[in-house]
Amino acid sequence: NNSILYTDIPTAYNADCSGATTGVYKSTDTGATWTKVSNSTMDALLKGNYVKSAVGNSNNVYVAIANRGSGSTSLFRSGDEGATWQSLDTISSLGAGLFFSIAADPSANLVYVGGVCQNLFRVDASQPPGSQAQTLTFTGTLSNSAPHCDQRAMAIDSNANRSEERR
Repeated sequence: NNSILYTDIPTAYNADCSGATTGVYKSTDTGATWTKVSNSTMDALLKGNYVKSAVGNSNNVYVAIANRGSGSTSLFRSGDEGATWQSLDTISSLGAGLFFSIAADPSANLVYVGGVCQNLFRVDASQPPGSQAQTLTFTGTLSNSAPHCDQRAMAIDSNANRSEERR
């Protein structure tokens, strides 16, 4: 649905954001109005950190919050367009920086996250906590390969082909 949009406000200042507070927001009218959909756990992590989101099929929304200090990335999934959120495995080796990427797979439960340290992860929300995030770099790959550092965007086309953008 092209009229549904998501955005985030990692640090809100009333003077700049017309009273908005830190959070993830959803619009169902192409941005005319916005409703906060994040929970308090997400809001606490958002403050001062980097955040990216991805929208998949079947009402799935994923949010990745990269901690500037620790290098860990917290992941969240909503299967109901942001009404409720599930915490996914935290990825501790993604790297702390602005340059990371996230893409929702056409499958309802998969998301891919890439980072500054040539790390790429496949996260399966249908798996139990502690076994959701699997590395896709170096070990077990063709020629022990890895993506380029400092990823900024990832995409999955309608045929489930994946690509990354780097600069």
